[in-house]
Amino acid sequence: MAKQVTFSLEALEALVNKAVAAKGLNLQADGKLVPAAAGKAANAAKLELDTVRAFKRKGFGEVTPRVNVKTFNLWVKDGRRPKEGEKSVKVRNFRFFHESQTRALTSDEVRGFAEKAQEKVVQ
Repeated sequence: MAKQVTFSLEALEALVNKAVAAKGLNLQADGKLVPAAAGKAANAAKLELDTVRAFKRKGFGEVTPRVNVKTFNLWVKDGRRPKEGEKSVKVRNFRFFHESQTRALTSDEVRGFAEKAQEKVVQ
């Protein structure tokens, strides 16, 4: 006597996908398992490489993304801002500034940026 099937193929597939995701993996179309962040990590590494190339092409010396090359908002968080008249370097859809293009924020600017941040939270 054969036993009756109690779940569908879709339910089995969902169960397998849930187990794979719980292990921090993604199941590719060809059946291979890859780390979930592998695609993002590769893309981030390529962005950093493109950033270094763009700044070297513009003549900047030492270039280390996320250390001395950041976006406007990240510089503001670190208490700095681009100097007046400085131009950003566009890399893909981001605009970056080198540390040599920035200056320290004044106390008035710090208060102004803090007020703007507070307004965004309220809205």
